[in-house]
Amino acid sequence: MRWVLCGVAFALAVCLAIATAAIRAGNTVDRQLLERDYRAIELRVVELRRLSALAVEATSPEQLAETLRELLRAAEAQQQAFREARTWQ
Repeated sequence: MRWVLCGVAFALAVCLAIATAAIRAGNTVDRQLLERDYRAIELRVVELRRLSALAVEATSPEQLAETLRELLRAAEAQQQAFREARTWQ
């Protein structure tokens, strides 16, 4: 009986070792996929910054001023809407 229990305990230990190795292998694959996605996102951010800089360089000061005025108008409208919403609360 003791040998049977020892055999079962050994089999469980082997199963646990195999399961642990499988989980670690899966984690390694997942980590590699995440790192690949992270690098792709980093490259997109760098490209966005490069294109944004090119767009700013290609834009005239008059166009930049008009864009700023539009953004300020939109911000003021949003603040006004927020103020109106707060009065109803």
